[in-house]
Amino acid sequence: MAEIVNALRREQKSLEQAQGQERSLLAQAQQIDQKLSAARKRGEEIAKRLQQTRAKLPGLEAAMAERRGAMARQQQLLAGHLRLLYGLGERGGLRMALSPGADMSLLRASGYFRYLLRARAERFAAYGQALQELEFAARARQEALAGLEQLAAQQREAEQALQAQQRERQTLLAQVSRERKLHERQLAELQQARDQLTQFLSRLGDELEKRRGEALMSPHESFGKIAKRRGKLPRPVQGSFETRLPGVFFPLPTGRPVKAVHRGQVVYADWFRGYGQLLILGHGDRVYTLYGHNQRLLAAQGDWVEAGEVIAKSGESGSLDGRSGLYFEIRRNGRTENPRRWLSKENGA
Repeated sequence: MAEIVNALRREQKSLEQAQGQERSLLAQAQQIDQKLSAARKRGEEIAKRLQQTRAKLPGLEAAMAERRGAMARQQQLLAGHLRLLYGLGERGGLRMALSPGADMSLLRASGYFRYLLRARAERFAAYGQALQELEFAARARQEALAGLEQLAAQQREAEQALQAQQRERQTLLAQVSRERKLHERQLAELQQARDQLTQFLSRLGDELEKRRGEALMSPHESFGKIAKRRGKLPRPVQGSFETRLPGVFFPLPTGRPVKAVHRGQVVYADWFRGYGQLLILGHGDRVYTLYGHNQRLLAAQGDWVEAGEVIAKSGESGSLDGRSGLYFEIRRNGRTENPRRWLSKENGA
């Protein structure tokens, strides 16, 4: 029973750990989902800004092309006027127009050309200023576009990292969920085994009590008063033991002799879940001793054995932790007893 009880405790603890880990992973997954949702929203905003910025670039490029064309036309006209003025100067007309008594028409022509040149130059400068501003705006748009594209790339990397974390959490969550279900199933099976053993020992005690003095015991055979040996019973095996409630466990190599602690009759000798090869001795007065995890049983149900007689070989059958040894338990009136109060303090068998 102790092995099953300890296993139940371990499984319950493992189940609680799995449940706690599952809750933690669910909380982490929820946080990642929230971050991923925010990241996607941020990505959509960046994509929208990218689209708006790209949409403005063709207009800026068209305006710059128009300004360059206008500047080229103004430059051609300005060059023509300059050539005309230069021609007047070559022919002496300009000097004539500027000399005393010159014809007023020449003066007016000269003034007109000067005004026209100045206007053309001012318009050319204005176009140049506008073109410079457009080029500056275009560069700013290009820089903004490059920054947005870099930001979008970083955002995509962040989303991919979050998606990787999400996949990892989902994988861990599925694994923990499987472990939780396994622990739940093992816990249910162990609880069932514990209940079966308790019911079995209760029925066994009732049956033996009913059949007391019948065919199981020959007229010349008797149990002897085991209660008088309380605190003086020899240990079933040599060596120290450790508490494994409600019994004790003797760590031993496989194959060591296991001896009866008192005269009694074998009431059970077979495999039992949680105990492996289990042998139960009845000693009368509803007192039973249990010997579990044996490698081999050397007595059969119904056999009478004497105190100190070898009844089994130690082992690890049915062990839930893989340790080799002997599990020993004492029951009286359907209740477990503390073996320390029954066994001798001397380390020997």
